Amino acid sequence: RIPCLDYTHVLALTARLTSAADVREQFRRAAFNYSIGNCDDHAKNFAFLMDAQGRWSVSPAYDLVTSPALGAEHMTSVCGLGKGVERGDFLELASRFRIGRSEETAILDVVADAVGSRWPLFLLHKGRVVKRSTLVALALLKKEGAVEAFDVGSAGESEA
Repeated sequence: RIPCLDYTHVLALTARLTSAADVREQFRRAAFNYSIGNCDDHAKNFAFLMDAQGRWSVSPAYDLVTSPALGAEHMTSVCGLGKGVERGDFLELASRFRIGRSEETAILDVVADAVGSRWPLFLLHKGRVVKRSTLVALALLKKEGAVEAFDVGSAGESEA
């Protein structure tokens, strides 16, 4: 599967319809999606609301879950990259939408801290990020003799 959209398009539409604050919010959501491994960040996960005066705003966030994909390719790329995205790619995205360096760094740091504080929910297994619950379930099955050995395969994991 390959990306169907790019965050440059999401932020461009947001800039056209809404405010600079909403552009920063969409940037924050992009960073969050990549940080948690939400590869299912497709076009239907970006929405806008119109108020009674005809003003648009970004809708509340939804469908923000870890959802790894085969090959860890995101449905929405960052500056053309659907996988292997690094902090510098987010800095490039931010610069295209006039998000200042100190502000982009603060947003990325807040996201990293938020996700990092939840990191104990995940473990590294054979170089891949795996939900702890997946490994616990497989270990219990092994202990009960339901499986002799286990390889996590693609259950509940994404590229590290």
